[in-house]
Amino acid sequence: TVTRITLSAAQDEETRQCVVTLNAQQAALLDALLTLRGTVVSRDILFYAMWERNGGKSRAIDMQIHSLRRIFASISGLLQEEGLIRGVYGQGYTID
Repeated sequence: TVTRITLSAAQDEETRQCVVTLNAQQAALLDALLTLRGTVVSRDILFYAMWERNGGKSRAIDMQIHSLRRIFASISGLLQEEGLIRGVYGQGYTID
């Protein structure tokens, strides 16, 4: 499953938009982080959001987070990689 989302950012009094394509796991992960924006989301919750089951390898989450960060970083001038998705050691991830 492929999901296309439109990202908008206000810069210098103008709004810029970009359409990006995410796989099903990336879309589910981003949805969970945005739904709980500002709070630290545990790896267990993120894993369940991605595959609708408990348990599994947390490295899979790290790989999808890395992919999302790369996608956001590739959107020159629209989004900044640093700070968008932040890891909290021993707890999970958050979007500020």
